[in-house]
Amino acid sequence: MRLGSSKYASSIEKIRARRAQGLAYYYRNKKACIARAMDYQRRKPQPLERRRENARRFYDRHAPTVKVKSRRYYWDNHDQVRNRIVVLRRWTRYGLKDYDALLARQGGRCAICRTDRPGGVGKHFRVDHDHVTKKIRGLLCNRCNVGLGMLGDDYRSLERAIRYLARAERRG
Repeated sequence: MRLGSSKYASSIEKIRARRAQGLAYYYRNKKACIARAMDYQRRKPQPLERRRENARRFYDRHAPTVKVKSRRYYWDNHDQVRNRIVVLRRWTRYGLKDYDALLARQGGRCAICRTDRPGGVGKHFRVDHDHVTKKIRGLLCNRCNVGLGMLGDDYRSLERAIRYLARAERRG
């Protein structure tokens, strides 16, 4: 049975036409539609479990499309994704002028080991900050940043590591 011969054909065509009109309206007024949706979410927040459930259902229905779009975006914007400005703004909300000023104050070197080579992905010094107060401590190379992170940003652990290395060096 063809679609045109069924008794529901006119209803389906009406739905398709209404959907096309809705999409056209959305694309003409995208910012206003998004603002309205955000306002609605602020006024009527959903419980976290329900949001997670809805997100999971959406992903399950659209997984192949989401993966393709994600990969396509990454490869189309590869240089921007790895760009130090984008990384700085995304993770630290720390401006480029502030970053450059702090790097100049440190003489263009890591605050701990004094190397001028940041290393790691992105080839920029990492902004080190106190995880409790969120206060910026300095700029570190990748190795020093990872080392501090592995020691849990605890100076006592660092002191024990120094004593350990000193003992091993004395033993020869």
